[in-house]
Amino acid sequence: MNFPLTLERSVRRCSVSGFQNPKPFTNQPSNIKLSSRSTESPNQSCFPRFFPRTCLRIGFPNDALEICTLRLTRVGASSNGARSFPSGSFRDEDEVREPSFVEFITSERVKVVAMLALALALCNADRVVMSVAIVPLSLANGWRQSFGGVVQSSFLWGYLISPIAGGTLVDYYGGKVVMAWGVALWSLATFLTPWAAETSLWALLAMRVLLGIAEGVALPCMNNMIRRWFPQTERSRAVGLAMAGFQLGSAIGLSLSPILMSQGGVFGPFVIFGLSGFLWVLVWVSATSSTPDLSPQISKSELEYIQNKRQKFLMVENKLKTTKVIPPFRRLLSKLPTWSLIVANAMHSWGFFVILSWMPIYFKTMYNVDLRQAAWFSAVPWSMMALVGYFAGLCSDVLIQRGMSVTLTRKIMQSIGFVGPGIALIGLTMAKIPSIASAWLTLAVSLKSFSHFGFLVNLQEIAPQYSGVLHGMSNTAGTLAAILGTVGAGFFVELIIYRNVLYPSCIKGNVSPVLLVFGPKQMILLQSLLISTENPNPRRLHTNVCTPRAKVLEMANTAKAKGTATSGISAEVTATAHPIAEEPTEIASNIRYHAHYSRHFSPLKFKSEQTYYATAESVRDYLIHQWNETNLHFYIIDPKKTYYFSMEYLQGRALTNAIGNLNLQDAYADALRKLGRVLEEIAEQEKDAALGNGGLGRLASCFLDSMATLNLPAWGYGLRYRYGLFKQRITKAGQEEIAEDWLEKFSPWEVVRHDVVFPVRFFGHVELHHTGSRKWVGGEVIQALAYDVPIPGYKTINTINLRLWEAKAGAEDFNLSKFNDGQYESAAQLHSKAQQICAVLYPGDSTAEGKLLRLKQQFFLCSASLQDIIFRFKEREFVKGSRTWSEFPSKVAVQLNDTHPALAIPELMRLLMDDEGLGWDGAWDVTTRTIAYTNHSVLPEALQKLSQVVMRKLLPRHLEIIAEIDKQFIAMIHSTRPDLVSKLRSMRILDNDPHKPLVRMANLCVVSGHTVNGVSQLHSEILKSKLFADYVSIWPTKFQNITNGITPRRWLRFCNPELSHVITKWLKTDEWVTGLDLLADLQAISRYKKLKEMSP
Repeated sequence: MNFPLTLERSVRRCSVSGFQNPKPFTNQPSNIKLSSRSTESPNQSCFPRFFPRTCLRIGFPNDALEICTLRLTRVGASSNGARSFPSGSFRDEDEVREPSFVEFITSERVKVVAMLALALALCNADRVVMSVAIVPLSLANGWRQSFGGVVQSSFLWGYLISPIAGGTLVDYYGGKVVMAWGVALWSLATFLTPWAAETSLWALLAMRVLLGIAEGVALPCMNNMIRRWFPQTERSRAVGLAMAGFQLGSAIGLSLSPILMSQGGVFGPFVIFGLSGFLWVLVWVSATSSTPDLSPQISKSELEYIQNKRQKFLMVENKLKTTKVIPPFRRLLSKLPTWSLIVANAMHSWGFFVILSWMPIYFKTMYNVDLRQAAWFSAVPWSMMALVGYFAGLCSDVLIQRGMSVTLTRKIMQSIGFVGPGIALIGLTMAKIPSIASAWLTLAVSLKSFSHFGFLVNLQEIAPQYSGVLHGMSNTAGTLAAILGTVGAGFFVELIIYRNVLYPSCIKGNVSPVLLVFGPKQMILLQSLLISTENPNPRRLHTNVCTPRAKVLEMANTAKAKGTATSGISAEVTATAHPIAEEPTEIASNIRYHAHYSRHFSPLKFKSEQTYYATAESVRDYLIHQWNETNLHFYIIDPKKTYYFSMEYLQGRALTNAIGNLNLQDAYADALRKLGRVLEEIAEQEKDAALGNGGLGRLASCFLDSMATLNLPAWGYGLRYRYGLFKQRITKAGQEEIAEDWLEKFSPWEVVRHDVVFPVRFFGHVELHHTGSRKWVGGEVIQALAYDVPIPGYKTINTINLRLWEAKAGAEDFNLSKFNDGQYESAAQLHSKAQQICAVLYPGDSTAEGKLLRLKQQFFLCSASLQDIIFRFKEREFVKGSRTWSEFPSKVAVQLNDTHPALAIPELMRLLMDDEGLGWDGAWDVTTRTIAYTNHSVLPEALQKLSQVVMRKLLPRHLEIIAEIDKQFIAMIHSTRPDLVSKLRSMRILDNDPHKPLVRMANLCVVSGHTVNGVSQLHSEILKSKLFADYVSIWPTKFQNITNGITPRRWLRFCNPELSHVITKWLKTDEWVTGLDLLADLQAISRYKKLKEMSP
């Protein structure tokens, strides 16, 4: 079996042609709101053209971050009166100075985390004091070991109740408020414990349960506050500092409790720790703020640092409050990263609570030490855990700062935090004396702190605005494991011996990393598989004020039998906007929303065609959300971008491809079933986008799909043809071809960009200025209006853009006087000419008019696209400061798909020289380092040759530039390769045959481009050995082979899901969907009969 090289692999190999991987794509949600204030003209918006001025977002949270599009004057400012800074505060990462150690330690954010550390210290001290008090209480009350375990675990009963509810409250109201209430309640429970113990056993258990309920919010609050105050490069250190307090609380509680008991009785520690908690609440409420923006004490430099670093890593996640809707529990629980965190927390809590609760009794029983000694032996490890925890957090941050992926860093930390303690606990069971046992325990507990920088930090990363509830969910599982471990340890001791109580924890510590780290790829990280749960439009019911409209909706909602309405929509599905819905019910609701509120058709009519449009618009909502995240990400990191110029794109139907790449096929199928429709039938309603008709266009579309899947910063440029395809019919006169209007109604996938318009000139003449510069003036000027089409990658947020140009004339080009005089055609002459440019793909060129129109099309594409690229390149000066044109090739790569867009070469030269003021040498250097060319034909007669006569008439300045390129190429051959002078007639760009002078566009591309590639190994060899052999002798490294491939998503995964299932089953992986070479592995098992029968 032979399989073609996949497009993904082709793109990866095409680095010389400008296809470069950017920095790792960070799949984090963004909540940026862009202001549309601008003092420039509508066609000169200063925000990047790829990022719509209104952000194209379907609704924004009111408190989302804002960036002013004109001067970027408010970075990190909330709508609730937060502080703002002047122009330039939105800096590039290189301009953000890292704080020194002294600045970091004295910063406001460290003060916040210090208060969190104190709270967690009190949390654990209040918790562990019972571990010491249980010894005298058991002796005084005659409790058995198993009942002692019940008393200690009663705290966990309450801790089991509160994490999810507490996490939800944290996400709603912020960590400051919830933490204050939590500390107040658990301090009250601790303070009242002596009274409860003397009253009754049930009262004691009730206070311990209340303590657990209140303390259940502590860690979610800590995560919430650290997420708001610390950028990702400092979060591990921040968690280390906070958790150091947590561990020191264990040490303080275990070491001070015996002393306090000796002075104030068994209940002395409870009173002291309870009063300390009340004092902490007073300081916390008066001295801290929910976010850096609202802090009156924070310095300007610190706030700028936090905002800039947060924008780079998290693409702006800070919000004052989340949208107050019920957290999407079902959606969170449907993701593997969620379950990896739940398992990690459960394994961590099992060992943690067993050690925390039973070590004092373990030391007293196994080594016959007194209570104070047992407490001290148990306390030392927690002190060391605090120190080692900060060191581990610092190492984690340093690894990320030095370029290690967040994924790998979290895996390393998690592995150390599980395997290390498992081995150390085995050593503890073999210790003969208490000091050696304490050393092993210290090592186990210290290494356990590494896991805080695995799963614990990860909670802030996979779903930032739901980090609280996610922490609550994982804590619930952890609490169940803690209860099982703590209570089970008591019974285990009675059944066996004390030493064996640690073996379950040893086994857990060594087995769980195998499940978490070496299991599914998604299990321990989280950075590459974002759980996006944000819904910019809160769930709401729509009310209608207009009586006729209300009447229509009432009729549409009138139920029929089997739950269908007169409109054909299920009456059980509400019409509510859910722009980024993933659940079938929400998707169906969003489809119905578009059916009701779309301007395209009446809600009373909901047949298959209308269902398609409503469904497509619901998918487009999701694409626009990802589109905005992608564009903002690349705007911040500013990588080199690839721009793919092609005269045609044969995309095929977009609906099935889009929901397939979004991994929502099943969800949309279920949603449409709820509406009484079948996905396959609805998909059949879509008309193919008539933007191409052959292999050249299909290749271009496959490239876009592949580049999106590879997370590359790439764009496509093309023309928005109206009649790109045709219909055939048979009549008595024979076969006829008639135009097919794919835009007869509208395309739900495109977004018209009225703010992106560029002038394109035709005809005219060249003026010579007294300075020696030349200028192209006069003629006709047509406006190029942009239409953007989002192209999603497969199972990634990355959604790139296909920008299509439509030709139009302005209002000033309409002669109202002539029209009123009855000269209708001449009054709108330029409008008619503009419509011709994008009317038909490849118009007939057997006539002079046809040749002229084809040349117009090619130049229109090149000129509008290059103006757009240059505009965005210059726009970056608003952020990075002045740029030189020598930087242009390091930020822009233009790939020409065949010779149709070859006019990009002289047009880029003209724009650089005539508009930007560069000299010839400077413009030539930039152009030759920017342009790359893909050749598709080895036949000399198939290579495009344009008439010099037509070009001189339509593009006089460009023919001058091409002539100069040809002149300098000839001079170079004469000076460096005299052996090729005899071949110049075929090698030069201009064919000056007096009868038919031509411009050889392929020769122009070879001479001017930095890379030329063929599309298969054989094809490339023919290019190098025959067609362009003489050029190869001049530039041997310029010629490459990039084998064409196809996207396995559209042509196998989506169109034949049954076969895809069989392939995945037998290969035991679905990675072939992005790497088609893996199908070669089927050869080894092709002899199996079951495989040949394609049994599922």
